[in-house]
Amino acid sequence: MYIGIREAEANFARLLFLAGEGREIIITNAGRPVARLVPMTEGRIRRSRTTVKEAGPVMENVLPEFES
Repeated sequence: MYIGIREAEANFARLLFLAGEGREIIITNAGRPVARLVPMTEGRIRRSRTTVKEAGPVMENVLPEFES
């Protein structure tokens, strides 16, 4: 399933539900795939305490768009 970034933002909870049901969602920006939301697989989950703001300069360019 392909979905634009704006629509994904507006329907994120529904997309998480669909991923939990086994669907794979490709998020696009201007028609180009930029991210993939996939179901979790069984096995060990590695957890990180890194926040989005700590993720580095790449995320700093993206955050203002989502915070406004």
